[in-house]
Amino acid sequence: MDLGIEGKVALVTASTKGIGLAIAKALAREGARVAVVARTEADVTAVAASIKGFGVPADVTTEGGCKTAVEQTQQNLGPIEILVNNYGARAGTSWKDTGTRELEAAFHGNVVVSARMSQLVLPEMQERGWGRIVVIASVWGREAGGAPAYNAAKAAEISMVKSLARDVASTGVTVNAIAPGSIMWEGGGWHRRRQADPEGIAEFVRQEMPLGRFGTPEEVASVVAYVCSRQASLVTGACIAVDGGQGLLIVAGACNLEATPKPTEPKNLTGVLGAASYEIDVPAVWNGTLFLYSHGYVAPGSGNPALSAPPEGRAWLLDHHFAAAGSAYASTGWAVEEAFRDQIALLDLFDQKIGKPKRVIAWGHSMGGLISAGLGQLHPSRFAAEMPLCGALAGGIANWNAELDAAYAFKELLAPHSALELVHISDALANQELAQQILSAAIKTLQGRARLALVAAIIDIPGWFDPRQPEPASTDFTAQAAAQASWESLVDFSFAFRFRQEVEQRAGGNPSWNTGVDYSNLLSASPARTEVGTLYAGAGLDLQKDLRALSRGANINADAGAAQYLERNISLDGDLAVPTLSMHTTGDGLATAPNESAFGDVVRRAGKADLLRTVFVHRAGHCTFTSAETIAALQVLLKRLDTGVWDDAAMQPAALNAASAGQGDAANKFFGFAFAPSFVTYSPPPFPRPHAKWETIQA
Repeated sequence: MDLGIEGKVALVTASTKGIGLAIAKALAREGARVAVVARTEADVTAVAASIKGFGVPADVTTEGGCKTAVEQTQQNLGPIEILVNNYGARAGTSWKDTGTRELEAAFHGNVVVSARMSQLVLPEMQERGWGRIVVIASVWGREAGGAPAYNAAKAAEISMVKSLARDVASTGVTVNAIAPGSIMWEGGGWHRRRQADPEGIAEFVRQEMPLGRFGTPEEVASVVAYVCSRQASLVTGACIAVDGGQGLLIVAGACNLEATPKPTEPKNLTGVLGAASYEIDVPAVWNGTLFLYSHGYVAPGSGNPALSAPPEGRAWLLDHHFAAAGSAYASTGWAVEEAFRDQIALLDLFDQKIGKPKRVIAWGHSMGGLISAGLGQLHPSRFAAEMPLCGALAGGIANWNAELDAAYAFKELLAPHSALELVHISDALANQELAQQILSAAIKTLQGRARLALVAAIIDIPGWFDPRQPEPASTDFTAQAAAQASWESLVDFSFAFRFRQEVEQRAGGNPSWNTGVDYSNLLSASPARTEVGTLYAGAGLDLQKDLRALSRGANINADAGAAQYLERNISLDGDLAVPTLSMHTTGDGLATAPNESAFGDVVRRAGKADLLRTVFVHRAGHCTFTSAETIAALQVLLKRLDTGVWDDAAMQPAALNAASAGQGDAANKFFGFAFAPSFVTYSPPPFPRPHAKWETIQA
């Protein structure tokens, strides 16, 4: 649109930075001849040169400075046809430090300066029959908030605009106020506050900014340029808010104090919903966001207290005004079905007892990471974001198939004639004990260690077990095999040979299969294939013969109903509805890092890759994140919700590590051991046998 102001002479006060600079540039782009006015001569000269305008160093807080600005502009550019009073002054921050001196300073720096400048340019505007005067006021001149003296001065400016506009309306001069909301620019007040208190400012955005972000000077400038145009001839005496609805939110909050309940005391609520215990924590000042925590796998029959949040994250959440809640689920083991029901019931209870949250973030560890993603898949309208941590995101079928692959290879290679049960397990404890006996014998020989490495490789168990020790060198196959054997003995075989019984009881049969699996292909895709080949050669074994035997004997079928149960509880379809940030260690031997590959693949196939980001921590262990690393990732997700876009720069390892280090030494520990922040760029291998929700079940 041609605004019709080409060649017009415009004077903009305080125009070397922020909103004033953006206004000067916007008018110059429309062809206006702009006088740049500010105190600092070097800044004035530089800005004027950049927009091909005219610079006037002048202090408009003085009568002489105002006259200098107007007279030099008239002498060098001609009669002033557009005046933008952008200069403003603050004094005091609250009623505690605001007296008559602060009130006088604020009124002088705002009302008096704008009035004086307007009176100096009005006679020629009226004589010529055309003029535009714009006063940059503030949303705080229209609503409650901000510093008292500044608010009062800006309210007076708005009143002055309305009065002056009526007085000069018949002469062809329009007078309007623009009321910006909270505007961010580098070096400005909000920018400095965000640097000093990033969490406090993030909370301000969540509470006060309906658009979830600050405004920009350019957005204000575009409105000013239009008000200065020929097309805006009917607009006068107006106060136009450019605040992204910030003022509306202030009014709504004043009129509806119950919109988001804020407890006056911290609350810790515990109880039982059905058969599931729960815990809810709400801080004294709640920001309206609830984190719903889903815990990981608990061995059948073990103690299972409800946690509103993991211990390492609870204090941070409450200190930053977030509420937290979590259910223990009605049972232990693979309690995914109960978790879906019990977590939604807990959300409903939270609504009743505390109030409906503005937004809910589903997060959880391990099996709880899968549950968090599943909650978002099953109930997308209830959640604003998801954060699965070390999640088994390949899904129930894929992960239990992987355990079957390891168990099958273990038995076939090391004890083919034993009574070890792979499916339809009758005595879980005895089965696990037998597996441990076989492993203990195998690990004593070169041949046994080589075959254990093959078992690990086909499901991508990493060659790194102890997070306190550095990762074994890429050619230290002996150390890698020892680490893999530790994973098998201490972690994975409990699931493969013992906990499978509990899943089968839930599902009503065996939910896993390996019919038709080519184990040569699984090994060829594994990062450990060179390790296995080297160990096999050193043990005098024929690797290809073992692989052919495994593929030839793979004939275990799933029970259809049981597989369908595990499909429901749960395989993921990737159809994300909300931003999702996933986090994993590179050396996880239970929910292996390739789970992230499987999840990323289904998300991309669903066309939702823009909603997913994944970060990795270079460390051995399952869910061995420090609280600092978890908080750093949480902050990235919260920023995505607040701004509507991913800050990919903030997700670079260096940035995440710096954010983690900033949490302090106490937060950079795991189980009492200190760890340096260890985010890393990493691409996990493909999951050995992925299974998406829409894929065929082999039964």
